[in-house]
Amino acid sequence: MVAQGRKRASLGGTTFIFDESRYLLTSLNLPVVCNVIEASEDVPYLCFVLKLEMPVVRELLSREEIQSPEAPSDSPAMATGETTTRVSVLCLGFGIVIASAALLFLRRRDMFPARACLVGLSTAYLANAALCLVVYSAATGTVRSRSGWLVTMVIVWPMVLELVWIFIQTPKTQPSQNISPAL
Repeated sequence: MVAQGRKRASLGGTTFIFDESRYLLTSLNLPVVCNVIEASEDVPYLCFVLKLEMPVVRELLSREEIQSPEAPSDSPAMATGETTTRVSVLCLGFGIVIASAALLFLRRRDMFPARACLVGLSTAYLANAALCLVVYSAATGTVRSRSGWLVTMVIVWPMVLELVWIFIQTPKTQPSQNISPAL
């Protein structure tokens, strides 16, 4: 999924162009030639890649009653699709969780357990809020009838700032494990 810029993927005689409005999906590792065709120093190419393990996907699909049409044997193993707001926000939700997990992992020796728990809870809420924004963004009517969106935004920004503050305040040295007895 592309956040900014444009890329071309060539597979045999077929060319796929994808950008902010279109994503590329492939089900196999293929000998593809890719070129970034739109980027600059001011607006670099940025993308997000999500690799799913196909055995896990097949197992999950076999557990659910999902009816999918059989693909013809000559159908390509690569395609593009329209990037919707819902897909973008879902990627944002996953991105929040992944970024927080990476920061927690990198700072695990520098952070007190209570702060790490607070980061985990805030991260879970922010990812959930991103999913709620998908629901509220599609609502019709006046702002008053869509108050969930406004409430979510009012709650989200303080939590984001709190997470940033926690990571800024985390000391660069390991917290002391010595606890003085209370007198």
